[in-house]
Amino acid sequence: MVKNSADPPATEEQAQSPPASRLTAVHAPKGTLLHILHSWGGGIARWTEDFVRHCPERRHLILYSRSNRNVFGHALELVDPAYPETPLAVWELTPPILATGITHLQYGAILSDLLTGLAVEAIVVSSLIGHSLEALTTGLPTLRVLHDFYPYCPAMFGYFNDPCQQCDEERLTICLQSNPQNECWHNSITEDWLAMRRAYAAALLKPEVHLVAPTHTARDRLYRLYPEIARKACHLIAHGIDPARMGCPTRPPLLLAREDGGKQIQIDKTRKLRILVPGRLEPHKGLQLLQDALPQLTDKAEFLLLGCGILGQSFADMDGITLIPDYNFADLGPLVQDFAPDCALLLSTLPETFSYTLSEMWALGIPPLATNLGAFAERIHHGINGFLYKPDVHSLTELIASLAQDPTPLIHVARYLGAHPVRHVKDMVEDYQALLPTPSRPEGPGSWLALGIEGAQSRYHSNDRARETEIIRQVGELEETRRQLERTRHALTHHQTRADMLEQELAALRHSNSWRVTAPIRAITLTFRALRSRFRRHSVNQTAPTSTGKNQESLPPHPPPDTIATPGRAGKLTGNEFGPDRGLKEKIRKGAHHRFAGSESGHLKDARRGRAREGAHHRLKLRARLREQLGIPDAARIVLGIAQQNRPDAAHEFIQAAIRQASIQRNLYFLWLEGEHMPPIPASLKARGLARAPRRLHFVTDSPGANKATAFTLPEYLAASDLIYLPEAGDATRPTPAEIGLLKVPVMSVPRGNDLTITLATALKEFPPGNPAD
Repeated sequence: MVKNSADPPATEEQAQSPPASRLTAVHAPKGTLLHILHSWGGGIARWTEDFVRHCPERRHLILYSRSNRNVFGHALELVDPAYPETPLAVWELTPPILATGITHLQYGAILSDLLTGLAVEAIVVSSLIGHSLEALTTGLPTLRVLHDFYPYCPAMFGYFNDPCQQCDEERLTICLQSNPQNECWHNSITEDWLAMRRAYAAALLKPEVHLVAPTHTARDRLYRLYPEIARKACHLIAHGIDPARMGCPTRPPLLLAREDGGKQIQIDKTRKLRILVPGRLEPHKGLQLLQDALPQLTDKAEFLLLGCGILGQSFADMDGITLIPDYNFADLGPLVQDFAPDCALLLSTLPETFSYTLSEMWALGIPPLATNLGAFAERIHHGINGFLYKPDVHSLTELIASLAQDPTPLIHVARYLGAHPVRHVKDMVEDYQALLPTPSRPEGPGSWLALGIEGAQSRYHSNDRARETEIIRQVGELEETRRQLERTRHALTHHQTRADMLEQELAALRHSNSWRVTAPIRAITLTFRALRSRFRRHSVNQTAPTSTGKNQESLPPHPPPDTIATPGRAGKLTGNEFGPDRGLKEKIRKGAHHRFAGSESGHLKDARRGRAREGAHHRLKLRARLREQLGIPDAARIVLGIAQQNRPDAAHEFIQAAIRQASIQRNLYFLWLEGEHMPPIPASLKARGLARAPRRLHFVTDSPGANKATAFTLPEYLAASDLIYLPEAGDATRPTPAEIGLLKVPVMSVPRGNDLTITLATALKEFPPGNPAD
């Protein structure tokens, strides 16, 4: 293992780590190194890009899994990293891989043909998200790089409120239900992951599979969580970076200090500390810690939140803080040089397996202040190449206050970093080369790739021809069934039209003068019929013999055919009543219809059931479209809050309730609907809500000026939600609970002064998730 020269001195355990040994590939095909990973970007994508860039002696291809909001692997893409924008081949997976597959017939066939057709000599598995475990069981030399703990841990980093020490069946079940870090809550169950862990351990223990971890922390935490693989050797190869790629300048001077004659250090106490906070601000990256600590620090330091993203907007109204939400990686060096920071603040409350950000700060010569968790605690030697603090407000503020009072330790660390260059990516690649078969000689420029893909696709389609034939046969049967259903639908429409006409004629008859004039006659006739019926049953009961010695009890008379129910009973809105150009009250009014009791004919009942099914089907389509637009799973439950002019405080209450409930119930998402003429929510309040419930809280509008292609109307938002929050019932400017009730969506309101969080939690228990077709 080649260590970063800025790392702390090696421990005895590190010195005794097994050296990287070359894998031998018996009968290994020649040519290509295949990388397996997801398409989510992040540190894994960066590692792969760096590896490919600094390993030109090998051919590299990348097999990406493509995800959507419901599944992790709906397609595979084969990409040449030299031309990343144009995939060489794309395969839709049928069925899709929900999270990670133990086996998958189509995936296995594609992978097998690619390995043969492209002369793959070894595989580097950086992520199994959206892939099958068959990527580990090809028999080829395979490197499993531990960037995280997935798929042992569906939450990826072994973190659930605190770093996990174990994960048994009970804790795994709770994690799937409640852990904000867990993205697998909707596509898998506990039993899936228990089976996955058994199969994953068996695959990792194969001799041709070699584990590689960037730090002792990553290896040791996985061993502790996953004792089934603890006997498996793991190579330690630290990541490297290329400082030139981030526009790394000559190390900036530490402006706090001036040197006289190169000897005496003078401290400049005329200005505050300048603290850089690099990277995206997310809850697991210490966002809450920063929010709690900053009010106590702005009198001691100035802050630059560099690359903070949208969640950094929660600090926009604070003095002494500069925000740069996004930047190009090549501009990192110049941006840092312009700010001239004295130190960098690394706030992650989730144990990192490595941290590229730490390496970048070292490369820039900036002393890091980091939480004493995970790889930070392993890589930082306090007071030598950085500083460590406990992940709490007191420890953080105490450290910064101490350095603001006496910056001398910062100067010493900066000098150390200047004399110890950061580990380069070339060194990392060299270590990995020792684990791979000797690269084969290229057979010719370019031709191997096209021929290999063509051959692989040809074999795949040949192997799959029988299945395609069967699919075509089934499609034919389905088409015939569809035509029969279409004929039935036309017949139903005809009967429905006839039934509506009869219903109108009957209503007109009942409102006619002749109907009212003959009412007494009908009443006498009905009474006579009832008496005659009772007399006949009584006569039969007296004369008929019985085996029990008892007369059969008479039944109540059947309701007469012209008995009607009270008009005005509400039904479901039908599908064609959600057009964006219709008023809400008109749509809801037309959703109501009369129902008949007892004597309603069969075809009328069928017609109403058909309309109900159409309305339910349309609502299902609305639910799917809204969730697709927001990028959330179909299984998500949406709580919709509606702004009201007489309750401007309701938005704040809704945001607080959303933050609380989202932290304990993984399947909940919250939408706050702002009207066109409502006063806007303060930007700082929105930002705080988004920061505390990222990707779980959304702000939407039903403004007619919105994009027609993606905008939703008010009734569409109502129909697509699972629970509606009206701050105050009866507001004439917004829908009433009775109007929303026509959509059969539960509604809740909370009087002023009551706790919305408690009411919401109770409502969610009373209204379990259900199919809108129910």
